Amino acid sequence: MDVEKTMQFILNQQAASAAWQQQFEEDMKTMRVEMQASQVAFQARQSVFETNQTAIQKTQLQQLEMISRLIDLAVEQRASGKETDERLNALIRVVDGTIRKN
Repeated sequence: MDVEKTMQFILNQQAASAAWQQQFEEDMKTMRVEMQASQVAFQARQSVFETNQTAIQKTQLQQLEMISRLIDLAVEQRASGKETDERLNALIRVVDGTIRKN
């Protein structure tokens, strides 16, 4: 057995292992930084989404209120139109009765 070659092999393996360990630690550090940046970006997008969602809900509520007012107006106009029709019909009966008497 060649002790010197064995020792050199072990030293090479240790050096490779140390290099791998260092690269692994650097990769982990990079990954942590990237994850933190991703988390910050996600939180910013989430904040924008929540702001937009609140604005949409506010707009929808305003639209519902406007629709409700329009429905109320339509009901009032229909009732008013019905009263107008009744008055016109009464007037027509009076005029028609007056014309037939003459």
